[in-house]
Amino acid sequence: MGKLFNPDNSVMRFLSRVADVLVVNLLTLMFFLPLVAGFFITGLYMKNMILIGIVLFATALPIGPALTAMNYILLKFVRNEEGYIVRSYFHSFKDNLVQSMQVWALYLVFFVVLALDFYVSYNSESFPKAMKIALIVALVIIYAVFLWTFPLLSHFENNIKGTLRNAALLTMGCFPRTLGMIAMTAIPFVVLYFGQTAVLPIIIMFGIAGPGYGCAYLYNPSFKKFEPKEETADKDPDAMPEALRDEPVRDKESE
Repeated sequence: MGKLFNPDNSVMRFLSRVADVLVVNLLTLMFFLPLVAGFFITGLYMKNMILIGIVLFATALPIGPALTAMNYILLKFVRNEEGYIVRSYFHSFKDNLVQSMQVWALYLVFFVVLALDFYVSYNSESFPKAMKIALIVALVIIYAVFLWTFPLLSHFENNIKGTLRNAALLTMGCFPRTLGMIAMTAIPFVVLYFGQTAVLPIIIMFGIAGPGYGCAYLYNPSFKKFEPKEETADKDPDAMPEALRDEPVRDKESE
């Protein structure tokens, strides 16, 4: 019995990690609450569509830094770099606040435009079938790049243009991992789509950070390829791959 409750026991380590992922998921979910409140307020008190759009857009902005902070912590989990979860989460959130909001705002615009295009295409019989297929392809591509973007923001220093460029390069250059990340993040939606509402509490508790943790296992090997060795990074910057040469690795907690 004593061995079962030993912190070094594999079962206890697994349960501890599950608890850690739960904490990260709840922290991230907390930043979705302004958007939920925005939907509630606009639905009850607002009629002007432009004003509704502005309110929902503004209340959605904190999600960007939350996703960056989530990926920062999850990669540490994968690498067994232990630390204070809550403190590290908010440290990353604050450190990446402006840039993450800007990138997230850009993705919001893309996703809203695509959603409107989908609405028009599937409610219009005259809309060309080829255009519908093109919209689906565009959505998949943008979503794939999106999945790489916030992990990059959390781990590498770069400007927005460079981050998006590298996310696109990794999307294509690590295509099998990209497919795995898409599949991983689709699991909660697939479960809900097929009506498995009994697992809704589990999705609420793990639906964001859970798939994110699996994605961290997938992108971690790719990130390691582009991390400069401390003893050689300053001496030979050309030894780093061209795609990520302008992105020195940063450990926010050591700054």
